[in-house]
Parts: sequence; structure tokens; C-alpha cells
Amino acid sequence: MKAKVSDYEIYMAIAEDIGYDATGRPTASNELEAVARELSRFIAHIEAGDPRPFV
Repeated sequence: MKAKVSDYEIYMAIAEDIGYDATGRPTASNELEAVARELSRFIAHIEAGDPRPFV
């Protein structure tokens, strides 16, 4: 049986530049590195039991 959860945090991120363009050529920046850092921070807060990690 699944437990019901009434409220929980969801991490969402949008990366405009992932280091490559649509043809596969490298671009000047890579936003995925910043997304990964923030995701790691979010996970650490959740694992520590913080119910509102970014409030």
C-alpha cells in the first residue's frame, strides 16, 4: 500500500545552455553544472529532514 503525502517539495530546473548547440557544437557555457550543484543542495536538505529546503 502506498502512503499518502499531502505536501512535499519538488526540485525543478531549466537549463537553456547545456554546453552544446543543436548541431553538437560546443557553446561558451554549461548551465548543467549549476543545476547539479543546486540539486545536490536540495537532496542534502531533504535527507536532513528539512521540510522546506529553499524557503
